[in-house]
Amino acid sequence: MKWGGSGEFRAQLDFKRITRMNADVKELYSAILFGNDNNVALETVLESDKTKKLSFRFDHIYHHVHFIPLNQYGIRLLKILTRPNWKEILLTTLMPPEVHKKRLGIMEYDGYWEGLYMYCFADNDIARFIRFRDALDDTDESFEVLCFPWQVEFFKKCLGDRVQLNVCSMDRAEEALGLSPM
Repeated sequence: MKWGGSGEFRAQLDFKRITRMNADVKELYSAILFGNDNNVALETVLESDKTKKLSFRFDHIYHHVHFIPLNQYGIRLLKILTRPNWKEILLTTLMPPEVHKKRLGIMEYDGYWEGLYMYCFADNDIARFIRFRDALDDTDESFEVLCFPWQVEFFKKCLGDRVQLNVCSMDRAEEALGLSPM
């Protein structure tokens, strides 16, 4: 997918206008991007690096872009993302309470423990991932990424060994949200 940004920016403005008129929604911060598999997410992330104007990069147009693969994992992820308070429940399930974000900072992370920053990618938010990846270039801090098994390849291709991966069970996340695992 080629990202020039200007078309997506105009589409977001039109969609805002429609949602304001029909659903009384004031702002749009999130989007969903569907694709065959995480290779589409990888290509999208890499293509965004080519956008010349930072304000037209998709992670600036939408603060969150949840990539949903068109497979069983995508179905499961959509069920997770549509549960009330899904993010808080996931973070509480996947990270102990003493780890939750306590430090101030400008980078994307969800927890901190004894010199290790923790970032949860369970929601497959590629816009947030880009901000996380960009912050890695400007720091010497240590990072651990919480992800599901089907997301590991994406991280290996994007970041190599720059971060530690902590692979979590999708079944565990679903159970915490009251969903029956597939």
